[in-house]
Amino acid sequence: MTVQLDRKGKFFTEIVKKNPIRAVIQTSNGRIEGTIHLHPGHRLLDDLDHGSGFLAVTEIEFLQPGATDPVDFIALNLEHIIWIQPLEERTRQLHGDD
Repeated sequence: MTVQLDRKGKFFTEIVKKNPIRAVIQTSNGRIEGTIHLHPGHRLLDDLDHGSGFLAVTEIEFLQPGATDPVDFIALNLEHIIWIQPLEERTRQLHGDD
């Protein structure tokens, strides 16, 4: 990875590419559907185990009664996640695809 330093001493790095995955996430406060972003070649558990303690989620819809309007981004604290199910896995299970 290339690192550049500007004249004020601020570091800049290359853009990190990630793979977007739609998922349903059960938190301690409710359930959300959103897009999580994984490093290429990583499994979901890889990014959860070696992350910063937060999971970036975009295009969020809250799936409980009386929920707020959809939001563009949240940084979800991993300690509040009970489970995550990628929607593509759920689709494969429902349709019997392997």
